[in-house]
Amino acid sequence: FSDWGLGDEESTLPVELSSFTAIATTENFVQINWETQSEIDLSGYNIYRNNEANFGNSQKINIELISGNNSSTGANYEYIDEIINASGIVYYWLESVDLDGTIEIFGPVSINFTTNFLTIQNYEAISQNHFDIAINWTTTDVSSEVIYYDIFRNTSLDFENTTKLNAQEIMLEGNYNINYEFLDETAQIGVTYFYWVTVNNYDNLLMVFNPLNFTLNHTEFNNFSASNLAESVSLNWQTEYEIEMSSFQILRSKTTNQSEAEIIETFTATNNMNINNYHFVDENIEEGETWFYWIQGTSINQKIYLSERLVVELSYISCLMGSYPNPFNPNTTIKFSVENPQKTKLEIFNILGQKIKSFPITKKGTQIVQWNGKNNNEIKVSSGVYFINLRSERSNDTQKILLMK
Repeated sequence: FSDWGLGDEESTLPVELSSFTAIATTENFVQINWETQSEIDLSGYNIYRNNEANFGNSQKINIELISGNNSSTGANYEYIDEIINASGIVYYWLESVDLDGTIEIFGPVSINFTTNFLTIQNYEAISQNHFDIAINWTTTDVSSEVIYYDIFRNTSLDFENTTKLNAQEIMLEGNYNINYEFLDETAQIGVTYFYWVTVNNYDNLLMVFNPLNFTLNHTEFNNFSASNLAESVSLNWQTEYEIEMSSFQILRSKTTNQSEAEIIETFTATNNMNINNYHFVDENIEEGETWFYWIQGTSINQKIYLSERLVVELSYISCLMGSYPNPFNPNTTIKFSVENPQKTKLEIFNILGQKIKSFPITKKGTQIVQWNGKNNNEIKVSSGVYFINLRSERSNDTQKILLMK
């Protein structure tokens, strides 16, 4: 890093920065990451870019202020620069803006940005027999500058402090439609890992694939369903497999808030690699109510796994009932229940809290709508995390969805 000008050691700083990096992505964009150790009285951040190491005539590239988390334990940020009209060395600066308007400049960081080293397809991280993680990718139109690939891993989105996994370089095997796979046999169950594939020659790091993340879970829930009986609810579910699990609990609540749910039954885990079937009849319910159920699994090291929420409709209430598929591309189906359509709103927000899509509601009861990834102006939105919000007089329910491209 360059000198950041952090002031004397005894002063209290609004932002303490621990990393600030810029890397090329496979879409020929630049991904800018920064990590803070702490944030105090922070309003947000701006990012500036220039083709020379001169902040004075640099250009701000974010349209709106990037909101700060104001966390005493720090935070991780990412910004994608999609509009780059130059090839060569590009410089970036980070500006922090305090609540009182005071600013502080960090940087620059630089990247030697050259497009079209290669085209990547089928880039994914998948489970291999529930114990290993396979990193797969296919390349085509590979530049003559590319010689080999490396694989790096971390438990956070911090590329600088990653660990290289491959003992030997993964050599280039050809220029068109070549499939590669690397198997991480050291991954621990229950830990979320982030993976990067780097493109290299013997002189330079040319580019870095966007990070993948994957977790080897102790178990996986399937086919969680309910049937209304005369004065009870019959619950059924499966586990695809069980590794180092302790127990499973059935949680029940009259609200959509899982933290308010009570444990109504506990099952000892089977712990095998087969499909396991579970069944329970809940007879302690009230007629004329809507009930919410979850299956909670607990591993022997106390990692918690939670199923999707299951809604048993004995009466109508305004609530979200899930979206599928999730993640999705390009469409997802949103299922929800409405008590009073005249006083209920269904909307989608981005991670900045901006409303991007509204759906009309004209009837009560359970229903579905499809979202095609477009905003109210019928313009496709960018990939990322979005929030579905269903708001009525008596409830305010939000669920997260992920649009992938």
